[in-house]
Amino acid sequence: MAFGDTADYQSALHSRMLPFKPHKGLNAFLPHEIIYVVLMTGLKKTSLRLLALIGLFSIVFTACKPKTPSHEAAKKVTFEETQLDLAGMTPEEKAAADKDLDWQMNHLGEAYKKIGSRNAKWNLSAEDALRVWAQRQAFGLNVKGGNMAGAYSSQALAAGCDDCMIRYIDARVGTNNSGKSAEEIAQVFAGANACLSQSKYHDIYKYYGAIRTMAAYRQFKQRPEQQIWECLNQGAEHLAEALEDRELPLKEANAACEEFVPLLKGYADQEKLYSRVEKVLLKKWDKTAMTYLVRGKFYCDYAWFGRSSAYSQNVKPEQWQLFNDRLAIAEEALRRGMELDPKDGRIPTEMITVASGQGKGLAEMKKWFEAAMEADPNNYDACEKLAYFLLPRWYGSRAAMIDFARHCEQTDAWRGTVPLILANVHDTYNRFDGATNGSYWLQPDVWPDIKEAFEKFFRLNPKAISWRHNYARYAYWCQQWDALSEQLALMGDDINYDYFGGQAEFDAMVKQAEQHRKSK
Repeated sequence: MAFGDTADYQSALHSRMLPFKPHKGLNAFLPHEIIYVVLMTGLKKTSLRLLALIGLFSIVFTACKPKTPSHEAAKKVTFEETQLDLAGMTPEEKAAADKDLDWQMNHLGEAYKKIGSRNAKWNLSAEDALRVWAQRQAFGLNVKGGNMAGAYSSQALAAGCDDCMIRYIDARVGTNNSGKSAEEIAQVFAGANACLSQSKYHDIYKYYGAIRTMAAYRQFKQRPEQQIWECLNQGAEHLAEALEDRELPLKEANAACEEFVPLLKGYADQEKLYSRVEKVLLKKWDKTAMTYLVRGKFYCDYAWFGRSSAYSQNVKPEQWQLFNDRLAIAEEALRRGMELDPKDGRIPTEMITVASGQGKGLAEMKKWFEAAMEADPNNYDACEKLAYFLLPRWYGSRAAMIDFARHCEQTDAWRGTVPLILANVHDTYNRFDGATNGSYWLQPDVWPDIKEAFEKFFRLNPKAISWRHNYARYAYWCQQWDALSEQLALMGDDINYDYFGGQAEFDAMVKQAEQHRKSK
């Protein structure tokens, strides 16, 4: 008689040798071999048989349980050359990204195999799209071949795929949105979001489905505020649910929360939505700096909401009280965050805004700026934030803004996009205190600063082709036609027309540059 033979198993059942008679579901769940081994042990007592059965089942279940895949093949990524001359991943960062990839692969590729809409016609394309998307989430956008996620998702949809996650990826990076209107694109996102929200995929992906749909609605000329609000509310619920999973990679949680807070600005019910998320953060992520950075950012924004945008003489006493109380909460949270992670440069960067609101003066703000740059020498955000508070309406003047920006540009220890602050500070000044007719850009001291900033930036970052867009636009504003023609030639074929206001605006700019070249 063969081991585990069904006839022997049935005979054992009928002779009441088992400690219990399995019902139909259990009979299908327990392997016959396990029960057979117990029967062959010769154990007489029901209790001993039961213990043996449980023990054997536990061993076999553990051995047979699908293990989290190593995903070693997906970890063997290569990276595109980065445009900015910054250090690559450290071994520690690569190890953390590998761990993040395991999580992403489990909740994308492996999840698709279990809960996805599968069909041989599109499985390979769908699985490729999910693998590449997982790599992008774990390692960043410069993964070599990372731009193929959209090609794979579009290929799967063309074959008839209706999987929710594939639909979302295709809405984000697929080829199907080319040439569509804002309304049509929003419909694509809304359809993917509705599908995803009802699926069994992880809530972190449902969160992004909601807020990306919200962003699509915001592109309408007449924004559909009700749909936008519904997406925001939906996103808050999904984010809170996602954060309940303490296995969620910290980097993923961090990015999601940091993107969430600015979405709340201006809404009367923003505290209600934020509290839903913060409740989980304080319960499950209370030992992370992320929780307190998010809290600090929210209450800083919420303080300005309570104060209103009125001129100071028109702000009511109760509004000032809200402003001060909420800034105090923000400060306390950010200080706690710095205790947990002194190397997170985003925290002292946010403290610059808090110190400004509290009226602590420029010296205090500069202290936080220095802390931010020490934590992250490439912290452009800190430079931009302090430059803003050097506007005449705050703590400085045009001269003070330019002097500070020149200091940032000339400090060799600060790299990345930091040198560009010398160009961009002119844009900041012009938007708030300059001239609306474009004449600011023709002032004699403007173009030399812009040229100096970009020439240093490109010496440090010769591969940063996409920043040629910025240089070209400044040259156009400053009517530096030779420089404009030079930058247009260096921009390559991958032109972001939206940056210039659309292809028509770009073509008009090119035409002007050509006319000036011919007129010389």
